[in-house]
Amino acid sequence: MRVTSNKALELGEQFLGKGYKEVVSGSGRYVSADGPRVFRMGTSDITGAHAGGSHVNFETLIPNPNKPGKMVVDKDLHIYLTE
Repeated sequence: MRVTSNKALELGEQFLGKGYKEVVSGSGRYVSADGPRVFRMGTSDITGAHAGGSHVNFETLIPNPNKPGKMVVDKDLHIYLTE
């Protein structure tokens, strides 16, 4: 899927819902208030340094069976930017 950067931000806010937070300031990693959804747009994502072009990530997390109390990425969807 390809969308404009404005549309990607809009979709990210909808995906996360109210109360999301950027856990580490300036990281570009935003986590839903309840914890299992992540919208990520780090520098290497936006610049297209990997994954075939400029994109953002929509991730779902599940409990990590190897590290109790921690989460691990279950699904990661790349949405590519048209501008």
